[in-house]
Amino acid sequence: MAVAQNVVKAPIDHNMSHWQERVDLAALPDSSGRMVNVLGYRLPGWTGGKGFFLADGDTYVIAIGDEERPNPRTWQPILAQGRWRVDQWGTARFIAAGWTEIA
Repeated sequence: MAVAQNVVKAPIDHNMSHWQERVDLAALPDSSGRMVNVLGYRLPGWTGGKGFFLADGDTYVIAIGDEERPNPRTWQPILAQGRWRVDQWGTARFIAAGWTEIA
């Protein structure tokens, strides 16, 4: 199943020195399920299930957070912490343990 999709939107500044401890969305499959930080923003639209679309200007993934917490606002930049998971049918998602909105 294809994970990475092209996104037309202003890209996130990946050169921000204070976000050095992060993984690009396109590299999530290589993170081996370990806890990582990702920088992105919420895209508009419905995933057809739980979660939201998280993009970085180059690609997007489905992110699933805590059901108790509302999803970030559309186009809201966030720094999210979580793990990349692939289920037995090959469906891949970023399971967000939490996120911080970036002003």
